Formats: sequence, structure tokens, C-alpha cells
Amino acid sequence: MEKMGDVSVVMACLNEARTVGTCVEKACHAFKRLNLQGEVIVVDNGSTDGSGEIARGKGARVILEERRGYGHAYRRGFQEARGHILVMADADGTYDFSDLREIIHPLTNGVDFVIGSRFKGEMLPGSMSWVKRQLGNQVATGLLNFLFQKNLSDSQSGFRAFRHTAFQDTPFHSKGMEFATEMIVRAFRKGLRIQEIPITYYPRRGGCSKFKTLQDSASVLYLLFSSYLQLQKNATRNGS
Repeated sequence: MEKMGDVSVVMACLNEARTVGTCVEKACHAFKRLNLQGEVIVVDNGSTDGSGEIARGKGARVILEERRGYGHAYRRGFQEARGHILVMADADGTYDFSDLREIIHPLTNGVDFVIGSRFKGEMLPGSMSWVKRQLGNQVATGLLNFLFQKNLSDSQSGFRAFRHTAFQDTPFHSKGMEFATEMIVRAFRKGLRIQEIPITYYPRRGGCSKFKTLQDSASVLYLLFSSYLQLQKNATRNGS
């Protein structure tokens, strides 16, 4: 594999004591196997079950982010990351950090932003409920594709990789789960080259899902419509 420079794996974590240690270990083993210099950053978003201590014991750099929310956690982790390449994935065991090579390899071929697609890959039994799959993902992905004339299959996937410079000076604002969608919208607006790769999605092995179907879906839809309207407003202003 081509030497790619430093890699920062960033994990958001809230009460994932049963899985965070394994996630850190897999990422560290992947660094050694691929001959990469890397770091693992675990952003502890207020855990009360010792998740941070477990992650630190496995070799992660643990950062406490007191502002609750998926967006707050990842924004803080990206700010703290030292690598030229950033990989994001949750610490709940649903994504396999052994797949590190596959998620970062497209970045050697001119791709700016890689998204691991569960719909192009495999979702193991019990990994995603029907409601979350249809309302939380398919509706959001379909609407995003319609509004922005794209063809993504999994806009809500949390397994992603990108060059640190890709979003440099990009003002993210999302606090919660809608952050995943904001990243993609920002990538569209910056003209980044996006590629999806198939991945396997696993059932979580502990803790509980932080995704609140109705509340988080509403936040995603609001972000999509507001971003689209702002884009149209800017286009009208520039055309006048």
C-alpha cells in the first residue's frame, strides 16, 4: 500500500465500555499491518461507565467533550486530530476498524471524501431496525439526492475518511446526528470528489443507540431543506 502519511482515527463515544477497547485495538493493529503512523482519538462525550479509561488503557488519546451531541463530539475530534488523513467511526462496534485500508485507499487516487456504504455492502441481521433504515436513512438519502442531484446510497453512514485539508476552514454548525448530513452538503458545495465503498455493518454489542428516530430525522430534514434554499438563494443572487 502506498505510504499515505499520518492517519487519525476519531471515534465519538458515549457509554461504550463494552466495545470501545476492541475498536481502539483494531485501529492500532491496522496501523501496524499497513505500516502507517497513526493515532486513535476517542472523544468522550460524557460517559459514566469508564469508557474513557478503557480507551486510554488501550492506547487512545482521550478528549473530553462536555457538550453533548454527535456533531459536537466529532467537530472537537477533528479539531484535535494531527493526521493528514482522518477516519471517523463510532465506538459501538458496528463498524470494523480492520477495514481501515479499504476506507482510506481511494484517497490515493484523487478522491477527497470516502463514505462506507452499508447498502452497497452488507448489513448483518440485527444491525439496523426497519424504522431506522427506512425513515432515518433511506428518506434522508433519497431527499438529499433529489435536492442536490446526486446518487449516494448511504448518506447517514458513520464510517468515513477524508484528507484533513478537504474541510479545512469549513464552518460546521451541527450539534447532533445531522452532522453526518452537513458534512456531505458541505462536500457538495466545495466540489469535493466523493466515493462510496461497500462495508459490512454489524449489530452493536453493547450500550444503546444514540439515534432518536423522529427527533434526529427531523433535524436532518431541516438541514437539507435549509441548505438547499440557501443554495438557491445564492444562485439567484449571483445570477442577478
